[in-house]
Amino acid sequence: MSLLLDHGPHSIVVFPEEDYTDTRGNPRKRPAEVGVTVTGVLMTPISSARDPLSDRRIDGGYRLMARTAPLGPWAAVEFNGRRFTVEAGPVEHASSPATTHVSATLIPAD
Repeated sequence: MSLLLDHGPHSIVVFPEEDYTDTRGNPRKRPAEVGVTVTGVLMTPISSARDPLSDRRIDGGYRLMARTAPLGPWAAVEFNGRRFTVEAGPVEHASSPATTHVSATLIPAD
């Protein structure tokens, strides 16, 4: 059991990838319209900058770590009211039952 993987401090909404057919009949993937809430997640900023006007930190990207989450390359994630896309991953780490988890690098969708 891992406290960070089982009881992380953050909650996110994952919009899992879904299959659809575009207007030309081609099979495609996109984030679903309905999201799934995932709790116990660790979201760590991986890039940030300071806003010179307000002197606030602006987080650019995040590293997501969760015991399990319905992530895929075309999934979207909502965290703290912002929408993110999967930039790298998801990667499933399965070296032992205690440390099995999924991770991904997220970037802002806007």
